[in-house]
Amino acid sequence: MAMEYEIIHKEIKDADGITCYIKTGEIVRCKYCIHRPWDNGGYWPSVESPDRVCPFLCNDDDYNDRLPPSDDFYCKYGERKDNG
Repeated sequence: MAMEYEIIHKEIKDADGITCYIKTGEIVRCKYCIHRPWDNGGYWPSVESPDRVCPFLCNDDDYNDRLPPSDDFYCKYGERKDNG
C-alpha cells in the first residue's frame, strides 16, 4: 500500500502576478502517527499509548481515555512514523 502525503500549503501571488504555493505543513493521519493509542483488549483502563500526546487521552483520569474515531482522523499533534 502506498503511503499518502497530504501537504498543507498557502497560495500567494508574487510581484509578477504568478501564483506560488508555499508548503506550511503536512497532515498526518492517525494510521501513520507515532502517538496513536491502541486498545489493549483488557478491562478498564483499556486504552494504551506510547507517550500520552494524543488529544483523545485524558491526563487527569484514565477512565476518560478513548480511541480516535477512525484511522483517517488527524490532529495538530500528528507526527509520522519512520516506517509508515
